[in-house]
Amino acid sequence: MSSNLPKSDELKGQKIVISGGGIGGAAGALALALRGADVTLYERAPEFKEVGAGLQIGPHGWRMLESWGLLDQIVAAGYLPEDMQFRDAMNRETILTLKFDEEFEKHYGGRYLVIHRSDLLSILVDNAIEAGAKLNNGIFVSDSRTVGDSVEIDIEDAENPGEN
Repeated sequence: MSSNLPKSDELKGQKIVISGGGIGGAAGALALALRGADVTLYERAPEFKEVGAGLQIGPHGWRMLESWGLLDQIVAAGYLPEDMQFRDAMNRETILTLKFDEEFEKHYGGRYLVIHRSDLLSILVDNAIEAGAKLNNGIFVSDSRTVGDSVEIDIEDAENPGEN
């Protein structure tokens, strides 16, 4: 984990609840906690686990991860391809080769990286906790209501629905 997460007090005093601890929920918890929000995340599953294989992170995602201070961890867990080839499906001839070199990085403002979903989720979860977010497993948000300028939620034990 990074001990140099870029924190601010921009959202200090704001209480935020996130329902769902996948990549989006963990990323949201991290981003909001880094801005000073009091973040609580509820995940129905008993542990944070991502289903699926790899994913691709382009320059926009690269810049976001960089702004959160996570690039060293992401690069260590992922792979930086040198290029990508587009081929004709019928004869396999190369139609286009896209080089991920310094010119690409300069033009798009970031690199291109591939990483396994579970590795990305682990990094996001660990850093969200370090940033101060409270992450809870085995809890299901069963309902939410707007009440004035706030939101109320109902939570249940995911293994014993109906028990609060």
